[in-house]
Order: sequence, then C-alpha cells, then structure tokens
Amino acid sequence: MADTMNQLSALTPDKDRRRLTAKPALVALLCMGGLSTGAITAVADAPVSFQSVHTSRAIGSWTLDNGGQLTIDLIGNRTQTTPDPPTRTRAVLVSGSQSFCDQVADQWVSRTFDAFQAVDPQALHFERLDAARVDAWIVVSTSDLRFPSCATPDSSQAISTSGSISIHVTATWSGTGAIVGGRQDCLPAVCFTVNRFRFATVAGSVSSAAPELNLSLDSPMIAGLSTFTMLQHSPVPGGEALDKRVASTESTDSGD
Repeated sequence: MADTMNQLSALTPDKDRRRLTAKPALVALLCMGGLSTGAITAVADAPVSFQSVHTSRAIGSWTLDNGGQLTIDLIGNRTQTTPDPPTRTRAVLVSGSQSFCDQVADQWVSRTFDAFQAVDPQALHFERLDAARVDAWIVVSTSDLRFPSCATPDSSQAISTSGSISIHVTATWSGTGAIVGGRQDCLPAVCFTVNRFRFATVAGSVSSAAPELNLSLDSPMIAGLSTFTMLQHSPVPGGEALDKRVASTESTDSGD
C-alpha cells in the first residue's frame, strides 16, 4: 500500500497533490462542527430537559500570487435550551497571507490578515447542503513587514506595521456530488450528533479600496458545505421522538 501511495505521489503534480491532501483535511474540519466530545459530555451531565445545537458552515481556500493564501469560513449557529427561546449567530471568518509590491511607497510587503466578525442575518444565508450565500462588509486586521525597494527588498531595513482594511465579500457556494456523514449516540443522556458534508464550487469576489485585496473567488483550491446537529434531553422513553426532532431541526433551520 505504501509503495502504491509513493508511486501515486510521484506521478501527481504539486498543485494536484495539494488538492488531494487538502480534501481529507477539509472534510475533517467541517465535520467537527465546533462542538467537542467534552462539550457533549457537559451537556449530558447538566440538568437540562432539552437542548439542541445546529451549525451550518461553508468554507473555501484559495491560493494567491507569490505563495499567498486565503480562507473564508461562513458560520451559522442555532442553539436552544428549554425553556429559553433559541439564539442564533451568523459570522464570517477570514484569514490569509499575501506578498506584493506597494508601488506608491516602493516597498515589498509581506502581510498576514484575519477577521472574525458577526454579520447581519440577512447577509448570510444557508440552504442546507445545497448552497450558501454571503454579501457582507468585513474589517480585517493586517500585520505587515515592509522592505524598502520592490526590485531589491532589503530585509535588514524591514519595518513592521499593523492596521485594518474593509473588504466586501460576495460569494455563493453550490453543493456538488454526494452528501456524506454519520451519526454518534451518547450516554447517559438521550442524545446524539449528526454530521454531514458535501463538496462545493464557489463563485464570487472580494473587493476593497486596497488594490491587493481585490480578488476573484471563482477557482478555490478546495471548498465545501457542512451541517452539525446535536440533540439531548434527560433519559426518558421515546428515542423515536428524538429522531423526528432532528429532522424537524434540520428542515426548519436552513440558516435564516
């Protein structure tokens, strides 16, 4: 088996090899859903009659010029603990790095940037594992290393700066291919978790007053959609009722 994998690796171009290794990592990331086993245990031990968590995510990763990279993660979360009403959260995570020439200052710039920002529910919409759409302004924090001269950067004279830049993210994820997933039951409470995942294509763009952050999102290196559902209540008869509750939660909570 190892020989076969080595032969496959030798015959696979670098770009395709990155795609092959990225896919399992993306599936694992999206299927985690943001709730650890420890969190489930804590829920099970708590004196709660019923609790539900449903998380929808859409994630994409892109390669940028000069070895840079960009990741965008859309997150929609709905949590309810009876007798309280449900709470909903919509957020966008952006992170990445890039290198470019600041032609105005004649400086070579090596930058990292990131943001985790709650957004208006109308700006982020999920349709189960069929699609996700975002149209939102995000403020990313930047950390730059600037080197004099784009033609011959001098690392001995590097200047460190930080700041923030507003970017407009408009994009649509469209599910493609089969849906995969699984279910895990947990005790002592009557509870279970359900993870589902589907690869996706993306069409859209990032726009900004900063020219280096005007980017096309049409050709991601990897992209996907996922849902995570957890239901729990005290040990009472009626496991079938829980199954129906999962179906109800997923059908009514598409992200709106």
